[in-house]
Amino acid sequence: MLDFIDMNTPEHQQGVMDALLDALAGDRSKYTISPLSPLGIIEMTRKRTRESLRQVMCEPCPACQGRGYVKTIETIAYELFRDLMREARDFKPKMMTIVAALDLIDFIREEESLTFSDLQALLKIPIRLQVDAGYRYGQYDIALG
Repeated sequence: MLDFIDMNTPEHQQGVMDALLDALAGDRSKYTISPLSPLGIIEMTRKRTRESLRQVMCEPCPACQGRGYVKTIETIAYELFRDLMREARDFKPKMMTIVAALDLIDFIREEESLTFSDLQALLKIPIRLQVDAGYRYGQYDIALG
């Protein structure tokens, strides 16, 4: 909803409409704009072209056959990396150990090994990876040494 209620000059209203249409001219998304209503309101809709945040950061839950969502292993890995940076900043440990479920450790080793190496170099702290078979999907703890 675009509110032109306090804009009494038709030339100004048209100027704003022209600027809006110019701005949308290069937009790849489908949109609709209704004419100015007697109340001075314009309705505009715009089709979403990207996935929602839930679609990007989550996946269907395997435990409930997809009725719910869980964070993707990639999302969990990046949360872990942020936690490592926070722990290093706040506690200045000499080393850290990530104790985690196998799926998370495998993802870090196979998909994010370069990021993990860069993080160790940035923090100037060795970080060990340790699998705990009792941990559930994506679960982790950080032990400081």
